[in-house]
Amino acid sequence: MSDDSSVPTGVIGIINAACNYARMGLHVFPVHAANKSPLPGYGWAALATTTINEVVEDFDRAIQEWGHDFVSVAWALGLDECMAIDLDTVSEPEWVADVEPAAAVNPTRRGRHLIFRNPPDVTPGNGISNFPTHDGFDVRGVGGYIIVAGPDRPGLDPTTVQRCGTFPHPEWLSPYGGYTNAATKAEVVQFAKDHAATKGAQYLNWLPTAMATQWHPENAGTPAVGRHPLATEWLAKVADESRLGLYPFGDGVRLIRAWWKQVTADDPLRWGREWEGMLSWAVGRALAKSPPTDEADSDEPHDLLGDNSSPFIDWPTFWRADATDHDWLIEGFWPAGRSVLLHAPAKTGKSLYTLWCAVCLALGVDLATGERTDDPKRVMYIDYEMTEADLKERLNDFGVSEAHDLSGLLYSQIPMDFTSLDTSPGAAIALGWVDRERPDVVIFDTFGRCVDGDENEADTVRAFYRHTGRALRDRQIAYLRVDHTGKDSTKGARGSSAKNDDVDLIWSMQQTREGFQLRSRSRVSWVPAVLNVTRTVTANQITFGRSAEISDVVPDEATTQKVYELEALGIDPLWGRAKVAAYMTEHGVAPGRNNVLAAAIKVRREAKQRNPHAVFKAPGQELSTGPDQEGQ
Repeated sequence: MSDDSSVPTGVIGIINAACNYARMGLHVFPVHAANKSPLPGYGWAALATTTINEVVEDFDRAIQEWGHDFVSVAWALGLDECMAIDLDTVSEPEWVADVEPAAAVNPTRRGRHLIFRNPPDVTPGNGISNFPTHDGFDVRGVGGYIIVAGPDRPGLDPTTVQRCGTFPHPEWLSPYGGYTNAATKAEVVQFAKDHAATKGAQYLNWLPTAMATQWHPENAGTPAVGRHPLATEWLAKVADESRLGLYPFGDGVRLIRAWWKQVTADDPLRWGREWEGMLSWAVGRALAKSPPTDEADSDEPHDLLGDNSSPFIDWPTFWRADATDHDWLIEGFWPAGRSVLLHAPAKTGKSLYTLWCAVCLALGVDLATGERTDDPKRVMYIDYEMTEADLKERLNDFGVSEAHDLSGLLYSQIPMDFTSLDTSPGAAIALGWVDRERPDVVIFDTFGRCVDGDENEADTVRAFYRHTGRALRDRQIAYLRVDHTGKDSTKGARGSSAKNDDVDLIWSMQQTREGFQLRSRSRVSWVPAVLNVTRTVTANQITFGRSAEISDVVPDEATTQKVYELEALGIDPLWGRAKVAAYMTEHGVAPGRNNVLAAAIKVRREAKQRNPHAVFKAPGQELSTGPDQEGQ
């Protein structure tokens, strides 16, 4: 940037000057006094700040890096809805006399800055093509900054900024188009949307390898090989390669983000703030390699790549969401995005059913009916017990052969890379494979074989969750772990009740004449309390199905009664809870408790999907013709 402007020298002087500007409402950040550049990999568009403790943190780091005699204060004036004309020559253009009365003037080393408020509804960039002349000056808008204090300049009086007027010729200004060496939050989000193509997951395999081989904790603050330089180097490469269409930008960023959060766990301030700056720098660097766009930047969102920095609920979004629109991985058994525990005594069929579910997910097919379910899922199945012959026999039992595409089933038998998952080193190896393969779900069969600690101890499960389970949740990967039931099946999986703390849903399995029955304990209110699964064995195939009887699915009286009420009103089975509750209230029927209503809607919807002619009628109950479904 070509700009200029000095305050008291020394460590205290430059930090105080920066803080004074911040108190006046100017977004400031440190730059090198000689070359006017920010710290390496510092995204000033994201990190320029008015927060005093952040100003002190940034300038202290710059002083340690360069020495206090080489630190200047830069103002990202576009963030404060201001712009500047940077005049570097003695012979100024004639039109300057026309605009100067509205300006706040800042003397610089070689000339001066004329500072203005942005015209209404204009977000100026750095272009000068619409000005009457094109020599002897530069424009600093959203994509630029000016130096307002440093060891070689008098310094800007911040009160003059409060008195500056609006730039009088908005028609001369070029709209901001994202051409800068640091990207705004909106540009980062747009960059991710624009660069989502892929030529194959293999093109991103270099990143987990780089993390495993280039990073060493003892180098945390070392130039070139420390946390920050490695992260900025990787982010820059991800940005460049995503522009080539090798893989989605977001995929690479998520891997680096998880790594960065882990290696900066001892310093939480570095996690969010420094991360946003590096991401801003990497995207800005990539954008600077392309011509600027013609359109102005859009309003900045509050998040980067959908990762909201606020830990609090957004209430309007919360209330708009329909709590009954639930998704399943396996209908009635495994809710999407949830962690599940399935436990049963030996020889009950838990591993057989789990493998059936995994194959159905990987193929995107219900093997019992041959019908397409949803998009095929990428399933990582970690098997600690079966041999290759056992696996082939079971797949043949399901009617699966080499004619089926099982590329989505990542199956690992007796795996050394997936042990000690209750320890940090073991989890790191396993998660390296997870990040490389990017599964949608992970299955551990059985749990006792993947941990070093006593499988009966709650501390072992807590350690597993701390090192592995939580990391899978952070990656939005659902997981299922299979476990053995203890001697007393009424007490659940072996060990104390706290052994189930890591999961959202617990299924206990018991054999029945038709197959087996699953009973749930769940944090998810809409999961059925009982699931009856039929097992059909023919000469050619073993298949699993679900009973369609309402008594099998809804054992409690309150939910069953609510199903009858929905049927009597003729309510569309596809309606969500909010719409159903409003209709019931309008027709004088109390909706009742949300969880009961949600369960009843789900049960009735599932039953009518299996059998469109199914009717639920309580003894002595007359059915209504219900609402006119046209246009509902």
